[in-house]
Amino acid sequence: MVVADVNLQQPQGERSDELLEKYRCIITRLRLDIRFLIHSLAEFSEPPETDEWEPLAAEAERQLQDFAAMAMKERLPSVATIVSMLNLRDSLLMAMIDSILYWQAVLHLELRRETPPEGMARLQEQVKMMATKMDKLPELYVLPHFPKVTDCGPYTYDKSQHAMGNDVVSEPSTLPGRFRTLFIEMHSMEKHLRRMKFGASVKWKPNSHVRSEDLRKEITVLFDKFSKLDHELQTSKAQRHTPWDQRIEQLNTKIQEKELTHSQLLHSKHKLESELTFLRADHNNVQKELQELKERNQKVTNENLPRLEKIKVLLKETWSEVDSLTADAAMLSAMFRQQVVEYESAVTVRDAVFSELSKVQNELREKNTKTVYKEKELQKKETLYQRTVDARRDILESYQRQKTAIKEVEERHEIQNEVWLDLQAEAEQRDDYIKDLRSQINAANKKIDLLEQQKKLYMQEFRKKVGKPCGMLLEQLKRKTNS
Repeated sequence: MVVADVNLQQPQGERSDELLEKYRCIITRLRLDIRFLIHSLAEFSEPPETDEWEPLAAEAERQLQDFAAMAMKERLPSVATIVSMLNLRDSLLMAMIDSILYWQAVLHLELRRETPPEGMARLQEQVKMMATKMDKLPELYVLPHFPKVTDCGPYTYDKSQHAMGNDVVSEPSTLPGRFRTLFIEMHSMEKHLRRMKFGASVKWKPNSHVRSEDLRKEITVLFDKFSKLDHELQTSKAQRHTPWDQRIEQLNTKIQEKELTHSQLLHSKHKLESELTFLRADHNNVQKELQELKERNQKVTNENLPRLEKIKVLLKETWSEVDSLTADAAMLSAMFRQQVVEYESAVTVRDAVFSELSKVQNELREKNTKTVYKEKELQKKETLYQRTVDARRDILESYQRQKTAIKEVEERHEIQNEVWLDLQAEAEQRDDYIKDLRSQINAANKKIDLLEQQKKLYMQEFRKKVGKPCGMLLEQLKRKTNS
């Protein structure tokens, strides 16, 4: 009986070893995929603005190798490790898909397509914002941040997003939607390419109207390119007319191809050497862990031999319980079939309700947009009316102020007119008075002249008769009058 129990325990140990080997195989596969995506992402995108590709890829590869080495040392499979690596792989895939769709978004912007295709709205808005901020768009997609192993993702379990006792996810992750958008864009590009014929006209009518100025600029640019290429072609033809030059050119191309293959082989050699060293280290760790597991298994087997009898009794009871459980399982399977039928009918009803709901939501969205537009127009009209009322009020107030000012000016003008009339009358009176004074002065001047003439005549007569000047007599008279 002890031998039978030991034989029963050995398959369980083999199963655990097989499970651990599968777990390590999954970790190795995910690590290689993530490493390939990290190095491939540099071909389609640019690193964040503060980083460069080589140190960034080296740091990400080092973190990934440390994480995988810690996972390899675990003695029990861990779901959290697989979840973290799956999240990192999906993040790198989405970054690569965004890098490819970025070129398509730039093409839509250059072709002036107003409505972005399905799934391209986010990238289209991002490209429009970049075009407004920058003079020239970058050639490659700039990653907003580089994904890390510790980042959360679609495989991360969050208790707050699930109901109590219900762990079923109701929506798919973002990655299938990105793949669908990528395939739609590839299919549309394939359609557009099939419409074209080499050397013939393209019969494709875009939604936007092309101006003649843009066509003229485009034709001049193409003509300049054509003339430049034609000149280069003629010069290259003139230089390659000898067979020795052709031979040298062929040999140079072969040398370049061989150098390229040599560099590729050397790169693959370095890759294989690094993977070989990693695998050797993993092999040594696995051998050590296997030896430890064998020692622990032997120790546990020696310690648990007395308990095997009890386990056998419990095993018999368990088999009886298993039989009853199989009967219950058959009954439950019938119940589940019935439930599946009911569930399918409920799903059809739900799909019909969802379709009606989507129609109603679309109508509601259209009505909401119309309502918002009408509210904006109403607000514009109200502001315009309010501005008109304010302008009228300001005009009325300014008119009243100017009217009162005009009245005051007219009153002051009337007062000034009255004062001016008074002053004019007074000036006329003074002019008359001045005329009278002037006439009196003229008469007095005439009398003075007459008296002066009489004085001269008297003085001449006095001098003739007396023989002395009249001045002495006048001085004597003055002295007498003074004394």
